[in-house]
Amino acid sequence: MCSGITSASAASRAFAANLVTGFGLDAGDELVLLIALGFMCLVMLVNLRGVAESLKVNVLLTVVELSGLLLVILISGWFIAGGDADFSRTVAFETASDKGVFLAVSTATSLAFFAMVGFEDSVNMAEETKDPARIFPRMMFTGLGITGLIYVLVSICAVAVCPSVTSPPARPPWPQWCRQPHPTSRSLTCCRSYPCSRWPTPR
Repeated sequence: MCSGITSASAASRAFAANLVTGFGLDAGDELVLLIALGFMCLVMLVNLRGVAESLKVNVLLTVVELSGLLLVILISGWFIAGGDADFSRTVAFETASDKGVFLAVSTATSLAFFAMVGFEDSVNMAEETKDPARIFPRMMFTGLGITGLIYVLVSICAVAVCPSVTSPPARPPWPQWCRQPHPTSRSLTCCRSYPCSRWPTPR
């Protein structure tokens, strides 16, 4: 029950926030909340209509999500084939000083929870199959295997292709980055390719 409540509320809240951002609406938290509640009511109506309708909508949304993940894998494969990937980043763990192992593990656990939520609810639908003792275990492990493989590929491709975000180096004191006066102006010549007009001229 708790997993259903948290996953439904998180999904509806994310849907509302992405909808507002996608259409460029200047909305506050109240409108986002109303959109999220409306989305949950729409899902409720589909579920009340019947199992077949709910299954069709679920398949449609799964195809949309799967197409996005496969697009990420295909684009990353293009960069990997061109030699623009660094797989050493997949095993590099760089954390800031204010983050620790507990935060990393809890974040990864919550991500895995939302990625795999719903598989336990499939037990309730096992009675809808003709031979649940034979069909359900096979499809359960097949779905888990495909899902795990796709998410692992997306994670590896995203980390290997996208460069890590690092903060730019701090600007050193002015005697280190300014060497001599510019020959045609009163500004100073920067030794680090920074335009001197961006920094105040030292006195």
